Amino acid sequence: MILWDIFFIMFLFNSVICIIQFVLQQMDSINGRIPLRHSLAPAGRKFLYLQDFYTQTYGNLIGGALIVNAFTHLVIRDQILNTEWYLFAFIIALFTYLHLTKNCVERKSYRALIKLIYSSFMAGMSVVVFIHMVNGQIYGILLWITILGGLIYLVSYILDIIAGHYK
Repeated sequence: MILWDIFFIMFLFNSVICIIQFVLQQMDSINGRIPLRHSLAPAGRKFLYLQDFYTQTYGNLIGGALIVNAFTHLVIRDQILNTEWYLFAFIIALFTYLHLTKNCVERKSYRALIKLIYSSFMAGMSVVVFIHMVNGQIYGILLWITILGGLIYLVSYILDIIAGHYK
């Protein structure tokens, strides 16, 4: 497969996963599994939906797709070492543990489960991709696409902090 074929497939795959998160959020809201949007959560702040976060819209939809693209290239080229797969699994387990042990309003929602899985995998892929970028195994246009993805996510995260979404 060529670079752009993989990119298109990964962008489509990532988009579908993001859309599934939004659909499950609507189902959870209708079924009362999560509070209403902008209602007060137990911590005394507004309960935000996915579309309220820059990281969930621009960061995951665009930046995340570009990072997943690089990870997929590494998998196809068989460049990921066993130790990196263990690191990938450890990061997923760590994210899961941290999420399940915190006091979470939406713990029983389908949206939270899919978001947890998605975020865990994205974190693991990002770390592995970063290691390969530093080692010089991601280069050329793929490197620039990946850097762009990381920058988009970073800017989205900073915008969420400025907007007060992580208080």
